[in-house]
Amino acid sequence: MHLQDKDSLHALKKAAEFLPNDADLLSNLGVVLIQAGQLSEAAACRRRSLNIPPSSSMTYNTLGNTLRRLKLSKDAMDSFLHALDIDSNNAQAHHGLGGALIDLGRPDEAAIHFHRALKIKPNYLAAQSNLLFSLNYATKKHTPAHYLSEARKYGTMASKKAVRKFSAWRCTTKPKRLRIGFVSGDFCQHSVGHFLEGLLAHIDFTRIELTAYPTNQKEDELTARIRPCFSTWRSPLGKNIESAADLIQSDGIHILIDVSGHTMDHRLAVFAWKPAPVQMTWLGLPTTTGVAETDWVLGDPYATPEALDNQFSEKVWRMPESYLCLTAPSQAVSIVTLPALSSKYVTFGSFNNLAKVNDSVIAVWARILKSVPNSRLALKTKQFSNLEACKNICQRFASCDITAD
Repeated sequence: MHLQDKDSLHALKKAAEFLPNDADLLSNLGVVLIQAGQLSEAAACRRRSLNIPPSSSMTYNTLGNTLRRLKLSKDAMDSFLHALDIDSNNAQAHHGLGGALIDLGRPDEAAIHFHRALKIKPNYLAAQSNLLFSLNYATKKHTPAHYLSEARKYGTMASKKAVRKFSAWRCTTKPKRLRIGFVSGDFCQHSVGHFLEGLLAHIDFTRIELTAYPTNQKEDELTARIRPCFSTWRSPLGKNIESAADLIQSDGIHILIDVSGHTMDHRLAVFAWKPAPVQMTWLGLPTTTGVAETDWVLGDPYATPEALDNQFSEKVWRMPESYLCLTAPSQAVSIVTLPALSSKYVTFGSFNNLAKVNDSVIAVWARILKSVPNSRLALKTKQFSNLEACKNICQRFASCDITAD
């Protein structure tokens, strides 16, 4: 935190000691605690505000958002439901509930609440984006044409908010070095970060100059390794969409690359302002953004086969083999005797986000487990720190006659 932020936090904490029943004060303290990364304290602060009558729908909503960030998805869901009990037309609470349901691996129910949020607030950009995210994992059948239609709705919303699109840029037409900007929330220990690291190792920095636009504050060992590859590291955090677009345009970027798609912490709405003459999406999610101002999607013959060209609002540029670049592990990996030889059974594994494990996936996995004698399935995801999520996944497998052991 900056010194000024620390001073604000200290002052608000002191004020809350003298005015423990001031709802507005507790709300402001909760916001600053979140900015400081003190999520548990922020949640406790917002729980205290619930004891100050009358508890509003928005109070429960803000608590729900904090609990989601703490990965307490079930508690977050309950808080959003309380918010909707008070005000069923709270679009933010429907949106938050949709997010919590995705976290719990219930994308079909999530889509229902994103639709309800959009019915109440038709230009709710975040809800439209998260609806697209949920449709990727929904069990309920929908056509590629439907997905593209929903993606274009997002693009139309974003384009309408871009009140002055750029048509002239500060980049030189014949540069000594091409300026490429990456916009991402995953310049860290994340699958996207690891794939990106492998690519950066092969960049010819005599011909290409890179700028990073990180969209959150997460930094770790991977961040430290890749940061030197970027000539400029410039965060648009705290800036509105217009200011973020101005920042990128002022940097004279030739090619701006979205590395998120419709995933967490994306800034796709910035692309609607067209801050760079060439814009593309890559890596985060191999689906369309729906943003008409994004020119290209980078793919390959497998993730984006030619037969699917009509499912993108962007033009498809195919790499000849793979659009992913392997990054070798930074630490030595010891090779041991295959465990199946001694245990006499095969262990399958998945470390995916629980949102991807819908009922159709579980049904397929159950068939595989039944067809391979004595086999096991190891699941690992951050959501399993929540006991309710563990119980839920066991129950869903049990419905397919697969016991918890």
